[in-house]
Amino acid sequence: MLANLDRRLDMSLCFSTPLGSSKLPFLNENEPIPLDMHFHKDSTFLNFFVEKSALGEYEIYNYYNPVLFGNFMMIAQKFVLRELRIIHEKIASIPSMVLGGLYTIKGNMIVDFRFHNSDTQKVADMVKLLVSINAGISVTKMGRSDGIRAKLDEIDPRAPLTVVKFSYGEEGNHDYVWEWKGIVDPLGAISYGADASGYIGRLDISNTPIAPLLRSIVRDQIPVPAYFENHHSGRVQSLAIVPTFLTVPFLIRFFDKTEKVSDIRLESIETYGEARKDL
Repeated sequence: MLANLDRRLDMSLCFSTPLGSSKLPFLNENEPIPLDMHFHKDSTFLNFFVEKSALGEYEIYNYYNPVLFGNFMMIAQKFVLRELRIIHEKIASIPSMVLGGLYTIKGNMIVDFRFHNSDTQKVADMVKLLVSINAGISVTKMGRSDGIRAKLDEIDPRAPLTVVKFSYGEEGNHDYVWEWKGIVDPLGAISYGADASGYIGRLDISNTPIAPLLRSIVRDQIPVPAYFENHHSGRVQSLAIVPTFLTVPFLIRFFDKTEKVSDIRLESIETYGEARKDL
């Protein structure tokens, strides 16, 4: 599926910004730490996914009320980062924009996106707004994208990935592919033609059979780096790429939220390394 889509979003943007005065002891580490962001009312939170083996005596982190997932723990912290709200709003409003990566290293938050060249001016306007409110932002790239597979290759060493494939039935004879934008307010996707002709546009997926699952994983703060659906001849092939340490929480919600989906079939669960050649 990804071979046909790999560089359809042909542009990328990457920037970094200091995380300020947080006292989290691991923030200045030289190794990257995966992040996820979520919002509650007027508050902005960052979830840090930290490998316990990298922390030594990790019990000292109990002060931060971590949530344990196997060898990883999640620590949620509140931040005053207006730019994160702007990023969320722009992912929703810029038709082809999708979050590519979010992590921290050496005290800086690194954010990158993929988008289609037709939205370059809208992305440039976003950069203008971000640098106007935060002089500490450093834009490290705005140019041609290396593609979704290169981005997943980059994420996998930071937080090992698992590929979950499933399928379900649908009425009609459709022929298109969509990529979830990673947010639920609104619940939108990027729609592509089935051939390699290029990017098509934004798609509302709020009433699709899989919408309850996507809302559930966002509500329960389970980051999903990529989710795709291929609609063809009455069958939908779905591809979810999730952090390996969150595979079981993802599957629990998958079984719960897709129970009534037509002819749902879980087809395979593989590490990203095992599945990559067939993506």
